[in-house]
Amino acid sequence: MDDGHGGRSLYRVFTLPHTGAPYLLLLSAPPWGSTLLAPQAIFLNDAGAVKRQSNRTDFIFRGDALSAALRSHPDETYLIVASDPAALGQAVARIDQSFSGQMYSAGTAFVNVYTGLDVTKNLVLTPAGTLTITTAPLEGQK
Repeated sequence: MDDGHGGRSLYRVFTLPHTGAPYLLLLSAPPWGSTLLAPQAIFLNDAGAVKRQSNRTDFIFRGDALSAALRSHPDETYLIVASDPAALGQAVARIDQSFSGQMYSAGTAFVNVYTGLDVTKNLVLTPAGTLTITTAPLEGQK
């Protein structure tokens, strides 16, 4: 796929479900080794015309994965998930934190001891990786 500016990307096309009610699409790309998919989402109507397109600010880290939560629109039939050629090769640093607590007793006294670990994970945005797409109904919508 060509982005019109000379950038090329890998892509996959999905047919969106027709439910009669709006729903939420969650696109989630977890790290793959030391790389991370640089995704973008493009929504098309039934004639193949672009209705809207995500941008980099739609994708944020939720836990370990880069993800976006996007609402469906009734005039959208297809979803293209493609790598974002403008982001390829950029480095992303994430800090993974973990902590644990342990209670110790000393006679009649109890002491809580907490320990933790911070690890920096350096990732490179690439055109390939793993992506999960989940749909969920919007609460309170009819």
